[in-house]
Amino acid sequence: MESFFIYALVALQLGDIWTTQYALRNIRGAVESNPIVKKAMDSLGVLSGLFAIKAPFIAILIFYPLPLWALAAITAFYVYVVGNNARIILKHK
Repeated sequence: MESFFIYALVALQLGDIWTTQYALRNIRGAVESNPIVKKAMDSLGVLSGLFAIKAPFIAILIFYPLPLWALAAITAFYVYVVGNNARIILKHK
């Protein structure tokens, strides 16, 4: 079961990267709401900043064992994040 959440979280991180960069590049007035990610994107560029934040996060998930409940909670949070990004994109199409 732990592997399921790890794979799901990796996929959700990629989904978050894609939807975030798409929204920022294609929707007027779209902004990154996470101040840490925003700072990384301001310093490194959108895609590089996103990868700079996401890669260590994925590594931590893979190499630092978390309880199943924590993996489930993080997965649920990122389902919300990617879903919200997708909702914003679809709303502006």
